[in-house]
Amino acid sequence: MATLRMGLIGCIVGLLVLAATAAVILVIVVTVPDPLGLLLSVIASSIPAAFYAGVILRLDRYESEPMRVVMACFAWGAIGAILLSIVASIIFEGVVADYLGPEFAPGLTVVLGAPLIEETCKGVALLVVLLIARDEFDTTLDGLVYGALVGAGFAMTENILYFGQTYLEGGLGPFGTLVVARAILGGLAHPAYTAVTGAALGWARSQYGRGWQRFVVPVLGWLGAVALHMAW
Repeated sequence: MATLRMGLIGCIVGLLVLAATAAVILVIVVTVPDPLGLLLSVIASSIPAAFYAGVILRLDRYESEPMRVVMACFAWGAIGAILLSIVASIIFEGVVADYLGPEFAPGLTVVLGAPLIEETCKGVALLVVLLIARDEFDTTLDGLVYGALVGAGFAMTENILYFGQTYLEGGLGPFGTLVVARAILGGLAHPAYTAVTGAALGWARSQYGRGWQRFVVPVLGWLGAVALHMAW
């Protein structure tokens, strides 16, 4: 019975992953309908993301992180967090437009809504890892690595959308400038934000149930990630 239940749960999770992946691919294709622009955007986003992911993994030289957790964190950033952020941002912008006026909606969504929504959606993955893979998430460094990987995945998909839109609107010149700015000079921005949340959760996990700080520090870490994102 237990085996059947686990198999059913696995099937449901697999279907959800496939549906989410298909939804993100659809968003990308609709946003960047030009084949050349899409190809250039994918290449310009995925190569730096893979490089930075490799750098992040080398931070923990003494305890290699399990590949299943590494891939899950990166995939959540690239698919799950992106999808949730898009939906939540649309809702946020609509609420702001209704209550404060449409002229305030774009600015508040970028400055306030995006940091709150995106850092929350990315942080969900870290909480799930903490719950189901506690033995692999027991130090501050573990949390930093996992958080940065989630951020790297998120940045990759977000950059595909930004690069593609820029190519469609301005061509190769603005496209190249944005690639340098976002993927090279700012390639570690999203990883750095979520690494703060992850490090705080890892520190709290390392306390093994001691002290009230283990409840407060993760919240402060999340707020720190939001603040960094907002300042950027």
